[in-house]
Amino acid sequence: SEGPAGQAEYLARQLLLRGRIVPPAEVIARLDACDVDMVRAAGARLLAGPVARASVGAAAPRVKKAA
Repeated sequence: SEGPAGQAEYLARQLLLRGRIVPPAEVIARLDACDVDMVRAAGARLLAGPVARASVGAAAPRVKKAA
């Protein structure tokens, strides 16, 4: 969000995750440094990990498999 609350949330998130406020120029530089092989390697690491699922609200009814 571009409003003051959104900006405050962004800055707070940076402080919590990084312990500092990361300047936009640094974020852009890190994104520019990525290449296809780096993105593929990151995707492979994500897909190699355990699978988890979370949901909020009532559980969907279970459907019995046809015999």
